Amino acid sequence: MNLRQAVIGVHHHDCWGTLSTEKFPEINMKENGPVIIQKNHSGLIVHATWDVSFPKVNMFNDYLDSLKRFSKLKTVRVIGKGERTALLKTVWKANNSSYDAVIKNNCFYSSPVSQINGYEIYTVIAEKPMEIKKLMNELSVIGEAKMFKIGDFQREETPFTLTDKQLSALQIALSNNYYAWPRTIGLDELSRLAHLKRRTFQENLRKAEAKVFPNVLDTVLFRQN
Repeated sequence: MNLRQAVIGVHHHDCWGTLSTEKFPEINMKENGPVIIQKNHSGLIVHATWDVSFPKVNMFNDYLDSLKRFSKLKTVRVIGKGERTALLKTVWKANNSSYDAVIKNNCFYSSPVSQINGYEIYTVIAEKPMEIKKLMNELSVIGEAKMFKIGDFQREETPFTLTDKQLSALQIALSNNYYAWPRTIGLDELSRLAHLKRRTFQENLRKAEAKVFPNVLDTVLFRQN
């Protein structure tokens, strides 16, 4: 069975996330954890927590001030804040839910929803192309729906996908303080702990390091810039 994956952007006519990030295009928000939707006599109450990234703290503070103008946004609370990232808790009232539209059309989320530059970004998968077409039609009622990308769903191996042997070698190295400075244990001792020949253990460890370390360094350097 060939699953289809689509990346859809929605410029929501009545959404604080869309309207606020449109005014602050350098603010990026991504859901952290589940979205909780409660129904009451007046509509929907939506609870969500967001990972927010921004270039400067003063811009984030200005962004928070701008959220005060949205009357349906009932709760805005900064749970934690760094120099370029923050964790933001929100609760808001809504008349309809684009989250429900995804589920009703037999589509499934394959990543958290993001709010970027005036668009809610949905990455969804479906068993049939017609289901994505129906979702697009329903989202078009809520706002301007734009198809950013569509194609066959392919599960790609991430850079951190290690074999069992590579994972074991890395765990043994870490648990025995191999990466501490000054180093107090060598490959000979680690290989004995792993019950492997030195050459075999070293090969497993080096392959694990080659997968993990470049990506860790990229992440650290990105956050420093």
